[in-house]
Amino acid sequence: MTARLSTPVQALFELAVREPPEAPRRDEFPLSREPRPAGPFAGSTLVERCANVESNRAFVRKDPPMLSLHEISDKLEIQDLAWRYSEIIDTKDFDALRDDVFTADAFIDYSAFGGSKGDLEATIAFLHKAMKIFPNHQHLNANHQIKLDGDRATGKVMCWNPQELKPKDGEDTGHIFFCGLWYHDEYVRTEAGWRIEKRIEQKSYVFNEPEYMKAG
Repeated sequence: MTARLSTPVQALFELAVREPPEAPRRDEFPLSREPRPAGPFAGSTLVERCANVESNRAFVRKDPPMLSLHEISDKLEIQDLAWRYSEIIDTKDFDALRDDVFTADAFIDYSAFGGSKGDLEATIAFLHKAMKIFPNHQHLNANHQIKLDGDRATGKVMCWNPQELKPKDGEDTGHIFFCGLWYHDEYVRTEAGWRIEKRIEQKSYVFNEPEYMKAG
């Protein structure tokens, strides 16, 4: 004889074994019963709304103007020019500044640290003389800001410049100090590529200043 389930227990049993109703398909199930908004969010399904947003990005936000390949190339060439200058100074190949870095009529101002101020030939002569007292030095560039204007451009370059003076008799290492500065540049496109037409140094600081700079 089969025991008869109590009414509450029987109801729970029937609910557990009952097959669930068929779920509605996604395309039959609306996201909302509210009226569809206009603009890029219009559409009856999530897929449609996403597609409309992607195809109307300007409606959602305005993208900034992009640099052309020509402008990107110009900026990279000018950055290389600044790095080439540092390489020439640190290898003391000063005569290469004529062909690789500056225009023939360039103006260079090193007076912020007591250096020369004048044309390219005067600058090269100064470097040959002044840099003899530094056996080791580096010119590290960063934060190069470039503004293009056709075949001309301006730039501001940060430079960190550690230098070592010649050791005194009996010393293995000379006096080491650090200069922080900016270059303010004007560039021009020539037949040989971009060149510096004007460079002016702006002093930021000197750390562990040597005596000859204090006297100056």
